Amino acid sequence: MGMSFSGNSFVDGAHVLVIAELAQSYEGSYSDAERLIRAAAAARADAVKFQVFSADELAVPGYEYYELYCKLELTPEQWGQLFVLARSLGLQPFADVFGIQGVQMLNALDVSGYKVHAADMCNLALLEAIGCTGRRVLLSCGGSTSGEIGEAVGILKKAGARAISLLHGFQASPTSPEDTQFLRLEALRRTFKLPVGYADHIAGDHPLARQWPLLALSAGARVIEKHLTLCRADKKEDYISALNPDEFAQMVDWIRLAQRAMGCADFDMAPAEAEYRIGSRKRAVAASALSGGTILSTEHLSLKRAPGDAGFYEVKDLVGRTLRGGVVENEVVAEGKLLPRPFRPRLVATLACRSASSRLYGKPLHRIGDMTILEHLTARIRSVPRVDQIVLAISEGIENEIFIEYAQKLGLEYVIGDEQDVQGRLILAGEKGRADLLLRATTESPFLYTANIEEMVECHIAERTALTVCEGLPEGSYCEIISLSALKDAHERGEGRHRSELCTLYMCEHPERYKTIKFQAPPPVRRPDIRLTVDYPEDLIVCRELAEKLGRDGPLFSLESIIDYLSTHPKLNAINNWIDSGTGRIWG
Repeated sequence: MGMSFSGNSFVDGAHVLVIAELAQSYEGSYSDAERLIRAAAAARADAVKFQVFSADELAVPGYEYYELYCKLELTPEQWGQLFVLARSLGLQPFADVFGIQGVQMLNALDVSGYKVHAADMCNLALLEAIGCTGRRVLLSCGGSTSGEIGEAVGILKKAGARAISLLHGFQASPTSPEDTQFLRLEALRRTFKLPVGYADHIAGDHPLARQWPLLALSAGARVIEKHLTLCRADKKEDYISALNPDEFAQMVDWIRLAQRAMGCADFDMAPAEAEYRIGSRKRAVAASALSGGTILSTEHLSLKRAPGDAGFYEVKDLVGRTLRGGVVENEVVAEGKLLPRPFRPRLVATLACRSASSRLYGKPLHRIGDMTILEHLTARIRSVPRVDQIVLAISEGIENEIFIEYAQKLGLEYVIGDEQDVQGRLILAGEKGRADLLLRATTESPFLYTANIEEMVECHIAERTALTVCEGLPEGSYCEIISLSALKDAHERGEGRHRSELCTLYMCEHPERYKTIKFQAPPPVRRPDIRLTVDYPEDLIVCRELAEKLGRDGPLFSLESIIDYLSTHPKLNAINNWIDSGTGRIWG
């Protein structure tokens, strides 16, 4: 109980912040306020939140609830004592604030953070005063437009707010469950790049009152706020959406369990899942008795369940390996039965992705045939057995989040980095894939030539080069093989222009430092006059017709067939062959 949340993050990534919303349920009684704080601590909340105000700051005399507000007031000294009590019990004290005097008073009392009521979303002076304190902010977003939220966030940040969390939810006395709109949390998180939370206001006596906040976790909530009252049957202020202390404690237990159950957004296995994997998956065994020195092929191996946990789950991991000694039929072929594996540098295809373009927005995501350009490219790369992994190197910015969705759709890893530093993003992607070598192709080019990639890689390794390229291919159909260590060195030594899309320019400018091999394209595909990249609308027209005419059996039609088609359809080829590739080539 009583976690510390500091720095620029409002919430700890491994812990959902549970706030006991005490609001005005103390009804002006200092002793009841103390009892509520103790009840929140016993229920294992992380924080408590009161509505702290003076009647004159909140409303004008004559307003229907003005007299009630007067009765609910506590003195600054009393609030200070309550905050000390909360902290002594491991709770962070937060407060709704309704005016600048309240901001100043709470700041002097060292409040943990402020909550801005949705009614003050457009209260620019209040927002600025809160931001100037530098304390954490809960911004209530119920009943607010995205424009209003964006403006409020901007004012808070400009004034100095160091951590902001957006809270979805509204009080409809009570709010009907069907009006919750949990997916608003995802919209808030995606739009404003801030932690989001859920302020629950369904009826406290609803059958799902304790379970309802759990649903917010799956929509990305990192803060849960729920009303707490000492006894709902007493029907004191703010009881309608409140839980009793024992119910609140049950809710907290369920939140913690649900949070553990969600795990992390990665593919790392929990111990129980890893144990299941070992116990249930088949392993490679000898299909028949084999003698030492046998170079294993698929015919030598079968997949069967076997006792123990040694061995390999996939036959492909053994093909080409040499047996150290003999094995009998159905024996698990474990590492100890094999001669050491010769070093095989890991090759990772790193694809720089961004939407922005002065000529054609979102180029990799334009469709040609039934697939996007990015999907055509990844399909061709996946057809090369020597490629170990594909990692997308995505530019920062909300407009590029769609590439994250594509990475997930295509089962690819990804990294996010600086838009201008393409070189740096490729390095991040290589590190993500634990690469020794990078295969770099441009993501606006759907028809990558793959026939000689394995030959290029083997030559690159044998000659210990920094960069290997193939010259003479149609524009956009080539790739580069780059040693990751050389790219890192070039990144350190080069200037801004070298870190642009011309990632290997510095290497080409310094051949004395970076050995380069230039393959020549085979004669049937040596057509540098043909343009197969998509940088202009005219390029898109050409590539779409090629995909339509040649891709009826899938996306892997050959470069030779593309060249033949364009040779027999000169009008199609003329649509874009006037475009000067200029600096389009990815080396030198």
